[in-house]
Amino acid sequence: MDYGCFGWEDRRRFQRLKVNLGLYFKIEGPLTSRYITGDKEVEATMLNISAGGVAFLTRYDLPVWSDLLIRLYLFKSNYSGAISLSNPVEILGQVRSNIITEFQEHRIGVCFKEVRGNNKFAVADFVESVVRP
Repeated sequence: MDYGCFGWEDRRRFQRLKVNLGLYFKIEGPLTSRYITGDKEVEATMLNISAGGVAFLTRYDLPVWSDLLIRLYLFKSNYSGAISLSNPVEILGQVRSNIITEFQEHRIGVCFKEVRGNNKFAVADFVESVVRP
């Protein structure tokens, strides 16, 4: 049994990968929340990612249960060590946590609901490729 930082059982189904990458999000709903970002796409700093969700930092106070359209770029490495960026991966997610940090930023936890386009396995493949020995 694995225990999280507060001594509670860690019930995460997917392995998380700590990262420091950029991502973009736009509030899709509810309609009353769109005013927070002015209905525009906003850049944020990704903290970790898994096949089931992502955590990021933003200055925006996003309400829990808000739906977000997330766009991110993942990198790939081939056997010779060359690194390239993926095409943009678009994911529909839902805010599940919003914790304010000591620097007055919000640590947002998002659960993925739908990966759009041909990138259904892009996030899982990315996490696996980096974690794999």
